[in-house]
Amino acid sequence: MDSGGRRSANQSLPTATAHTGAMMTAQARLVAMPLVPRFTVVGAIAAGILGGLLGLVLGLNGYPPTAWFAVLEVGVPAAILGGLLGALAGLVAAFVRRTTRDS
Repeated sequence: MDSGGRRSANQSLPTATAHTGAMMTAQARLVAMPLVPRFTVVGAIAAGILGGLLGLVLGLNGYPPTAWFAVLEVGVPAAILGGLLGALAGLVAAFVRRTTRDS
């Protein structure tokens, strides 16, 4: 630090306290999840995004002032269905993993 208490250009900030458990990335959180919830989350997010985009297109073609509602009207049920299908796929994957490991 210079005499004014400011950092000079060649000094770096302290990094010892920069990383905490709350700063995990989304990928690290997904990897840390058990298999079935991981499939559920991925299925819900993927289907929700696709459903929201489809709802936006349908809403803009139908009546543009209410297109935002079409995003929710199509996106939310798509996310729920995607979560259910993801959970089913996670259960199948867990079953296959368990049966192949035991034999």
